[in-house]
Amino acid sequence: MAQISHEELVHIADLSALRIAPEEEASFCKQIDTILAYVDQIAEVQCDAPVEQACTVNVLHDDVPQTFDSTILLERSPNHDSSFFVVPKILDEK
Repeated sequence: MAQISHEELVHIADLSALRIAPEEEASFCKQIDTILAYVDQIAEVQCDAPVEQACTVNVLHDDVPQTFDSTILLERSPNHDSSFFVVPKILDEK
């Protein structure tokens, strides 16, 4: 059974832009260990039968551009500048 270290947990949280409280770290490590153990079990399964393709119909379609009057959308926007929507900043720069 693979065990995740404290450093690996902190690294994964950083990559995911998550904040994990110190009191939650042990719980998260146990949960991730359980998931990794389950993945190890799945990897051990021997499957010699061919896997059939589930979908044989092409569901893709051509992209058809749609035109609209942006001034109507901008007028309905709570905040805009010239021809742009103004939205709040949600990501921190690193």
